[in-house]
Amino acid sequence: MYVNTKKLKYPPEEIKVNSGNGQKLIGWLFRGKSEGVSKNRPTILYFHGNGQNLSAHFLGLYWILEEGYDFLIFDYPGYGGSEGEPTQRNTVESGHVFYQWLKANKSGPIVIFGQSLGGAVALQVAQQLNHEKSMCLVAVDSTFASYKAAAMSTLAGTWFTWPFQWLGWLLISDTEAPEENIEKISPVPIVVIHGKKDQIISYKLGEKVFELAGDPKEFWTVDRGRHIESFQGQTQGKELRKKFINKIQSYCGTTWGKP
Repeated sequence: MYVNTKKLKYPPEEIKVNSGNGQKLIGWLFRGKSEGVSKNRPTILYFHGNGQNLSAHFLGLYWILEEGYDFLIFDYPGYGGSEGEPTQRNTVESGHVFYQWLKANKSGPIVIFGQSLGGAVALQVAQQLNHEKSMCLVAVDSTFASYKAAAMSTLAGTWFTWPFQWLGWLLISDTEAPEENIEKISPVPIVVIHGKKDQIISYKLGEKVFELAGDPKEFWTVDRGRHIESFQGQTQGKELRKKFINKIQSYCGTTWGKP
């Protein structure tokens, strides 16, 4: 997907970093409205979903720029302009690379936000950060704790793939899945968001993530929400956007100054 970023009100800065094995990884840093906001406002590290690349996903949080927040979205190895192979381990390692880049180049705390596949990667990265003081909140939308369970959910979504559910257990590994360690994110607060009408990742898988998480935690049900549609819509989307902003201010604004 091609996007002429120069025409955007808030065009991104392209960020290039190297992975542990020296391969180039690409990210876009969006800087939000600066007037009247704290210089140390939180920055969101955005783990996008499986389809396409960052140019197809950045709009999921573009609205938050008007609220004065910055966010960094990046492509996993093998996605978009990022080099390498898109293995589970490589996606997690790329998350660590961009988190460290934010720590070195931005002041203020960091919010980890992941959608769908990116939510699973974000949860794995967050629990491995070992309570980094700069990480103030973890939020995941339409995600899962087990790659095997997600594969089963997707295969079970239509009648003609339902008989092949068992393939998920054979073809998908959980070696880098967050399932066994989500509770290690605590005491960093976690918000789990899931639409009841999610047609890709079962609502029950979102409930499982919440069940495995430690306190403090919240589960936000999006009654009419489909896959990664939580912040969309004139009524429901606006309400959830405001709720998300309030949560960032609650957990990330006390020490650093509310934006």
